[in-house]
Amino acid sequence: MAKFRIRTAALQDAEAIYRVHKQSISRLCSGVYSPVQVDEWAELRTPQHYEELINDGRVLVAKGPGGVVGFAVFSTESGELEALYVHPEYVSHGIGSQLLAVVESQALNQGISAITLNATLNSAAFYERRGYSSLGPTTYRLPSGMELPCVRMRRTLA
Repeated sequence: MAKFRIRTAALQDAEAIYRVHKQSISRLCSGVYSPVQVDEWAELRTPQHYEELINDGRVLVAKGPGGVVGFAVFSTESGELEALYVHPEYVSHGIGSQLLAVVESQALNQGISAITLNATLNSAAFYERRGYSSLGPTTYRLPSGMELPCVRMRRTLA
C-alpha cells in the first residue's frame, strides 16, 4: 500500500482538489443520486473556489506518489466539516479516515468540542463507523435550487 501524507493545502493544489472533488462526485455518488443531480453537483465548483478556501487555511490534502488523492475542508469558526472527498481509485485505502482524524485532532487543539457535517447518502455509514451520530435527514441546496438529500451528523470529541 502506498504511503499518503496529510498536509495543509497550498495554492498549487487547487486544480488537483477540483479534479478529486469532481471525480468523487461523478463516480461515487452516481448510484445514490440521479444523473441530473450528479452532473449539476459535479460542475458546481471551480479551481478558484478552492483557492479562496486554501487562502483561508481551511483545506487539508492527502498526497501520495501520484499527487493529491483526497481533501477535507473544515471551518474552525462553526466546527463544520464542509467537505471530505477521496478520489474513487483510492477509496478504502484509509485516506478518508486519515483526513478525518487530522481534522478532529486540529479541532480538539483549537478547543472545538464537536464536529458537525452534512453527509451524502453514500457516506453516512463511513461517518457512523467513526463515531458520528445521525441528527436526521437534511438537504444540501445547490445554487440552482436543486436539493440533494443528506444526513446531518455530529460527533462530540473526547
